Amino acid sequence: MRCYSGSESEGKSSGIWPSTTQRKQVLVQMALANFCYTFCFSLIAPFFPKEAEMKGATPIQSGFIYGVFSLVVFLGSPVFGRYVGFSPPQCILQADLFQSRHD
Repeated sequence: MRCYSGSESEGKSSGIWPSTTQRKQVLVQMALANFCYTFCFSLIAPFFPKEAEMKGATPIQSGFIYGVFSLVVFLGSPVFGRYVGFSPPQCILQADLFQSRHD
């Protein structure tokens, strides 16, 4: 599947857009990735406030941590989505694994 970079003429119909089946597959993969992300993030919800209070954080600070994390994901997604087509998949996978390791 070829990525649309925006630099090509928008009026051309030269096969740069994926087929309907490919679009559905991408949509399902994105939905599954979002579900997995949300599921993993929600696993710490029952334990995080109590652990944070034991370390001296207030409930407001715990809520701020949740909010900032979601805000960064929301604001960072379009930026990474714009440039993901310019990098080979191996580089993206390695960068993601490196980032996940250091969270």
